Amino acid sequence: MANRPNNTRSTCAAVIRHPQHLQALCELWRGSQKDVWLTLQGGSMMPTFRAGSRLRLRCCQYVPVPGDVIAFRRGTHLIVHRLLSVDPEGCLICQGDANAAPDVPITLSEVVGLIVEARPPTFPARLHRGGMRVKRALSRIRALLFSRGNDQ
Repeated sequence: MANRPNNTRSTCAAVIRHPQHLQALCELWRGSQKDVWLTLQGGSMMPTFRAGSRLRLRCCQYVPVPGDVIAFRRGTHLIVHRLLSVDPEGCLICQGDANAAPDVPITLSEVVGLIVEARPPTFPARLHRGGMRVKRALSRIRALLFSRGNDQ
């Protein structure tokens, strides 16, 4: 297996610090007309999608219809919410399924694409974030339990 540089964190950090990078990335995705897999963070789309769910974003330029779950740019974030309606001026009104109130209206140019598939998280979100720390802690607990069992 070829070694790849692990620069995912630095890329994400750069996007978060610079909204213009996120805008450029979103425009690139839309222009590619391809699908991108994202990992959902946060609970605004509960119970439809849980934190840690993998979402397939179809990056395309299209006019969404009410009921679609779309991804759109908001400052330094890519938001995934449901489209509720389109107002007479053409602004889109979205809301997370778990949110009490709708979002600030967005324009069609802020829409990156449509969520076309979702996969539930493979691990509980808290354990998944811990990664190697969780595995090491479980190994230590297992070692302690087995060493105590051998002492008796």
